[in-house]
Amino acid sequence: MMTNKYSIYIPSRARYSDKLALTAHALKNNHVDFKLVIEPQDEFNYCQNFDANYILVMKENDMGIAYVR
Repeated sequence: MMTNKYSIYIPSRARYSDKLALTAHALKNNHVDFKLVIEPQDEFNYCQNFDANYILVMKENDMGIAYVR
């Protein structure tokens, strides 16, 4: 896995499929380290497509992108 100078965090909601998570899959396929920041309600679906080391689960659901930042 490639080590980044800066951390890469991708706020994501309900974009766990191969057709929707294009940036995440591109980074994963190029062995770039990143984190998908997701809500607890989406955790199961994301875990079906990504390893746990790519996932960072927020504490609450439905808080929006401002909460992630």
